[in-house]
Amino acid sequence: MVCRGWPRSSSGLRRRRALPVSPARTARRCWRRRAGGRHAMLDMALSVAARSKVRKAAQEGRAIPPDWATDAEGRPTTDAQAAMAGLMQAIGGPKGASLAVMLDLMAAGLAGAAILSDVPDTHKDAGARPDLGQMFLLIDVGQLGGLAALTERIDRAAAILGETPAVGGGPAPRLPGVRALVALHKARAEGMELPPALVASLEEAAG
Repeated sequence: MVCRGWPRSSSGLRRRRALPVSPARTARRCWRRRAGGRHAMLDMALSVAARSKVRKAAQEGRAIPPDWATDAEGRPTTDAQAAMAGLMQAIGGPKGASLAVMLDLMAAGLAGAAILSDVPDTHKDAGARPDLGQMFLLIDVGQLGGLAALTERIDRAAAILGETPAVGGGPAPRLPGVRALVALHKARAEGMELPPALVASLEEAAG
C-alpha cells in the first residue's frame, strides 16, 4: 500500500512544501500473509523522524537532532518549536525526496487525487477536502513460486538476519515489523499501559 499525505518534508534543497512525506499519512509498503500467519511488514514514513516526535519534543521543551527537520526558512534546526513551523527532513536527502515524489505519482497520479503541494493543509483548515490518493499492489504468489516457497525464502532471510551480530551495541538485525508484531502480541495478551494524561484526554474527547 502506498498512501500520500499533505506535503511536509524537505529534500534539504528547498523550502517549498511539495514533498508528500507526512508521517501522519505514511508511505507504506507491506508484505503480509506468509504461511502460518507470520508477517514481514514495513510501515514507514519517508522522513527521518515522525512529526509526532517533533511535536512531543516541542510540548516537553526538548531539543531534537539537527537532521530531523528544518525551520520555516529551510535551515536545519534543533529547536522543536521552530521545526513545527518548518519541514521534516526526507530520509536519504535528495534521494529520499525523489523516492517520495515517485510514490506520490503512484498514489495520487494513478488515483486522480491531489498531487504534491496541491494537497491542502488540513491542520490549518480543518474543513478543507484532502483529496488523498492510495495505491494497493497485490501479487498472487501462486502464479510465481508459490506460497510455500516464498515462506521458506523469507524464513531463510529471517534466519540470516538473526545470525548477524549487532554493531556497536546497537539492536540486532531483524525482519522489518518484527518488533511491532511482538509488541502487538504482548499487548493483546497483557494489555497496554497508557499515560494518565493520555487516558484523561481520551475520556474528555469521548465525552
